[in-house]
Amino acid sequence: MTHRELLRLIVVRSRFRMHRSVSRFLSPRRIIASVLAASFMVLYVLAGVMILSTRQPADPGRLQLWLSGGMVLYAIYHSTKCAWSSSSLDLDLSPSEQWMLGGAPLRRSSLAIYHVLQIVPATFMKTCLLAVVLAVDVTYPAMLVVGIFASLMMLEVCRLTVTRMAGGMEPRGIIVFRAITSTLAAAIVFQVVMRIIAMVPLGAPPPMYLSATFRSLGQTAASEMVQWISMPWHCAANVAVSDSLNPMTALFLLASLIALPTSVLAFVVIDRRCLLASSRWEHARLHSGEYESQKGHVENRVSSLSVWPTSFGLTGLLSAIDIDASSVAYRMAVSVSRYRGTILFSFAIPSAICLSPLLSSRINHPWLFVVGGVGMCTSLVAPSALRLDFRRDLKRMLLLRTLPINPASMVLGQLWFPILITCVFQVLVLSVAALVLHPGWYQFLMYVGMLAALSVFTFATENALFLAYPHRERNEGIGMLIRTKLTFLGKTSIVLGAFILLAVWATFCKGMLPESLVGVAVISGALVVTWGAAAGAFAVTTWCWRRFDLSSEMMV
Repeated sequence: MTHRELLRLIVVRSRFRMHRSVSRFLSPRRIIASVLAASFMVLYVLAGVMILSTRQPADPGRLQLWLSGGMVLYAIYHSTKCAWSSSSLDLDLSPSEQWMLGGAPLRRSSLAIYHVLQIVPATFMKTCLLAVVLAVDVTYPAMLVVGIFASLMMLEVCRLTVTRMAGGMEPRGIIVFRAITSTLAAAIVFQVVMRIIAMVPLGAPPPMYLSATFRSLGQTAASEMVQWISMPWHCAANVAVSDSLNPMTALFLLASLIALPTSVLAFVVIDRRCLLASSRWEHARLHSGEYESQKGHVENRVSSLSVWPTSFGLTGLLSAIDIDASSVAYRMAVSVSRYRGTILFSFAIPSAICLSPLLSSRINHPWLFVVGGVGMCTSLVAPSALRLDFRRDLKRMLLLRTLPINPASMVLGQLWFPILITCVFQVLVLSVAALVLHPGWYQFLMYVGMLAALSVFTFATENALFLAYPHRERNEGIGMLIRTKLTFLGKTSIVLGAFILLAVWATFCKGMLPESLVGVAVISGALVVTWGAAAGAFAVTTWCWRRFDLSSEMMV
């Protein structure tokens, strides 16, 4: 059991966060962002209602396999991610929680349960959204809510357990853990790829591969081996899709309710053992004379490796543009050097997907498919892979505000490396496609310029949204859920709208201008509009940074 004052703290913090969210939403400083968010939310709900009202019910048996096997696939993905992560976390507490609760006379188990209870509201919100989507597929919506909530809570506790276990392992245990998780992940990927190859002939259009990917994931989740691993989620999945209220349903419901405290108890036990193991490991290292931590060695290595991005991106172009911005971006060079392998891997798969139309002979306009893929990756993938800007510096906002640097230089320095890396990705992919397809120099230059402007617009918008509505890393809740969905919808709409406007502009130029001026007019108009939007987004980000209020925004 957790301490009763910790339960009271959770209730008080929930009330405060709800009141703060409403106050921020109604604040005159955020009225534009609030109106846009409300508009996108209304459109999203209306579109969801229209789609769900016309959808045919799914097979309950397949839904049950999805609910159980899908949890296992995500657990394997998260375990592999934790195994190869360079950061080792104890309980993921905020700085204020570490300060106020770290030295408090509380049992370790109370803090662990307190950590678990904090994810209940976000899990309940996810349950409600998923239950609305699946309501047409089941007989009893109330049982669906109970089953989904139990499944998601067990998944979240499993995620916390794996994260805590990885953070308390010795180097030898980490090697074994990486081998196990990587083998499981490789087996899953191999099954998915083999099923896609069996479903779709070579050279088929990309939409067929996308559809086959979802079907192969469903078949993999329903496979016998995955279902054996998903035994802890079987009872909850059966409760969710139950078509009658009988003793077997009651038994499944009882088992699901028992599994929740059992998983929490397992997390508490593993947390205690990891804490003791870490203490024994530190004592053994001290007795053997290993006084330097592994983190120090990593930092020394990173400092020596930070020369290559610095010499390319700072002492050259950026220093000539703004010396203050280059000083801000210098600290990002260390992160780029340290996580260069992760960055390369994050863009390797999107690059292969963008170039996949080159392998198909059934696509009429492969160049447009490549450009569209690069645009979608720039808008959706790059911001998640390159969090080397304001979004990772919430704890350092006070330090950044005290620097004698004007807001425009600060924003330019913070966004320099994400934009630069994204532009390199765009140029490389488009160059490979241009060497194969020969679209013409004017199309190559036009799309390179437009996509570069899109990268500036994307990262500027992401950071402006963060500065207007700041949040901690790995933060959860209904606010983050709404933010993620609306941001995805907005980005997709912007990319599609840009291509539609470009097509309209090209048609207008062909009909109104001489043949010799069409290419120049199309390129000039497209670049002026896109870079104008990028400059506007950069100005908005600068304005948000100038108006960032430390007294209220740091309390997140």
